[in-house]
Amino acid sequence: MAGLGNSVQAAEQVTVPMNATVQSQLELGLEIRQYRNDGSVVNYGASQMAFGTLRGDGSREPLRGEYYFDVYLHPSSSSRPYRLTQAAPALTNGTQTIPTGACVVTPWPTDKNGQAYPAGASIGTRSSFVGPKKVLYESGPSGAYAPVAMTYAITSAANAGATETVPYDQAGGSYASTITFQIELVS
Repeated sequence: MAGLGNSVQAAEQVTVPMNATVQSQLELGLEIRQYRNDGSVVNYGASQMAFGTLRGDGSREPLRGEYYFDVYLHPSSSSRPYRLTQAAPALTNGTQTIPTGACVVTPWPTDKNGQAYPAGASIGTRSSFVGPKKVLYESGPSGAYAPVAMTYAITSAANAGATETVPYDQAGGSYASTITFQIELVS
């Protein structure tokens, strides 16, 4: 039986072992959309959250950002339960900071596509985005994928979640910070 290689099997039924490997992954993708306060999209693929010049509605009114942002997190955990968090120090100009309570993140009650999150999943609460480790989302036991959505804004409006205002006489200057998003497995 030349040409059949080293293994020759002949029978009524032959069982041959098969296998494959799928590497476990733990990754997080990110999309940022920038909007004007009137709701019009400025940038579908923003690479930063530049809130613009803070302005009030009147001469002595509290200030708010010129722009706000929708952020979509795309987790991949190989169907293992996971948690999404974010950490951000206060926006500062070197000596002054934007009031923490005016820096608001609002997790959406549905995913990016308007669909319900998977059974057992839980979303974080609307609050300040400034802090060391804010939980934005937990997948629940299935670890199922969902495009997690939230909105980031600098606002002085209590109905938008602000617990502090940016005063009209806030020290001038360019304020900056960073934000870090993370995915981690949960047991």
